[in-house]
Parts: sequence; C-alpha cells; structure tokens
Amino acid sequence: MNSFYYFPSAIHHAVLPQLLNTVEEVSSTYLQAAQNNYCVQQTEDIATNPAMSSLVSEFYNKGIEILSQHGYNTHIYDFSVIAWAQNISKYGHHDLHTHKESCLTGLYFIDFDEKGSFPILEDPRPGKHVLELESSNRGEIDYSTHDIIFNENSILKGSLLIFDSWLPHKLTKNMSDTPTKFIHLCLCHRRKFYT
Repeated sequence: MNSFYYFPSAIHHAVLPQLLNTVEEVSSTYLQAAQNNYCVQQTEDIATNPAMSSLVSEFYNKGIEILSQHGYNTHIYDFSVIAWAQNISKYGHHDLHTHKESCLTGLYFIDFDEKGSFPILEDPRPGKHVLELESSNRGEIDYSTHDIIFNENSILKGSLLIFDSWLPHKLTKNMSDTPTKFIHLCLCHRRKFYT
C-alpha cells in the first residue's frame, strides 16, 4: 500500500547568539516602560527600532525563504514585520493562540531557566482533536503526536523558532523566579495591487 502524508507543519529553528546583547538591551528598555504588576508583560511594537534591525532582517529574510520553499508565491505580496518583547514572570503563562493577521510567527528567546516558560505547538487540525486516540509512542514524534514541546533541552538563549502563524502555540507556566524573556515576531503580508 502506498502512503501519502499531506498537510505538513514545519517548525524552523536557528540559534543567533550574536544578536542577544542588542536585543536584550532594547527589550529591557521597552519592558521597563511597559511595567505593570501582571505576570505577563508585553511591549508595543519594537520592530522599527533601529537597534532591532538585525533580528528583524534575519526573521524577514528567513521568512521569505521559508515561504518560497513551502511553495508560496512571495512575489505577489508585500511583507512587513511586527515584533514585541514579552516577559513572563513566575506563575505567568501565555494561552493557546494563533496570529490570523500574519503568515509566519517567530519566537526569539533572550532569557530563561530550566523551570521557565517554554513553547508548546499543537496540531492545527481540529478534526484530529475530536477523534484523537492515545499515543503508544511516548516521547517520540510520530503520526500520533498531538503537540511539540520545547524546553531547556531544545531551546538555547538566542534561539529563533519560526512557524506558520496558523499553528496554535502557547507558553507553559513559568515556575521559576527568573522571568522568561523573548521577542514575539510576525511576518505580515498584503497582496500587491497592480494598475
């Protein structure tokens, strides 16, 4: 019997430690300005800050490359990046969500420890959730896998994850006294109109 695996979901991972110091400095400045008493802090859009240009350019260029590799016609769209810093303190978390106004999402990790907040990406197919069977293959990624869990063994400071914005993702509860600090990025698109 022939088998065909359709509707794949890709998660791309790069480590960019050379950007850490600059991104840390910019995010800290914006997070101080956005200071509040909540467990999760979020800044305004920081993508246009000149000091963020290296990370924004890296995400933008990798994003266009990924979209092209996935078969999308990137020539008929204009793309732009939005980005904001987030700080998840002890007991804070980020609920499951998608980004409907963009095509790709990125997470760039600045600081965390082993009990920190880490991303979980879930299978986006709603029908699979309804009819899900229990997996017998614990710990290995295969056809029965429901979610992909990243942790301190798979994420380094300076790690950049890039994935489709329709892929549901969340960040686990931070059980550490060290806040988890990262940049959330989105590659937005708009169809070009020709006259």
